[in-house]
Amino acid sequence: MAVKVEGSSKALISKIKSLLKTDMFARVWKYASVSVFSTLLTLALVTFFFGLLKMSSIDATVLANLISTIPAYYLTRNWAWGKSGRSHFWKEVAPFWIIALISTVLAAAAADGADRVAKHFTHSHSLETICVAGANLLTYGIIWLVKFFVFNNVLFATKSSSTDAKDNSISEAAEVNS
Repeated sequence: MAVKVEGSSKALISKIKSLLKTDMFARVWKYASVSVFSTLLTLALVTFFFGLLKMSSIDATVLANLISTIPAYYLTRNWAWGKSGRSHFWKEVAPFWIIALISTVLAAAAADGADRVAKHFTHSHSLETICVAGANLLTYGIIWLVKFFVFNNVLFATKSSSTDAKDNSISEAAEVNS
């Protein structure tokens, strides 16, 4: 049985295929991949520090996030944004770590809150661990888009980033006018 595709569907499929070939999509995909890796590493470390070593929720979250920030920086800079050579301390390293520290503080506050709430409902350290790790995951999920915007438009901005933005605004304007 053949599937009939209408003209507007063909146009949508064509636009999606075009989007998948852009530098912006490649950056988003790579950044998302780095985020998945960093998140899994962080969750494993939080589970290890909080669940097995019985560190406080704040200490476990802070330590796990600081450790995972090291590979996240290099993967984000070198792979997702294709930067090479020495990092510029004030333009790349310091801002990345400031963003990471702010994110870590937010994650630690969320983890501590989740731990306090979990203690009221359960005496199971395993369930508390799930709540603490979940709070960390939720916090980073919320700030993911903000970090992408900052990394793409400020921290690791390249000439192609601004070109993509101009091309997108021109094509959006053309769609509105047609």
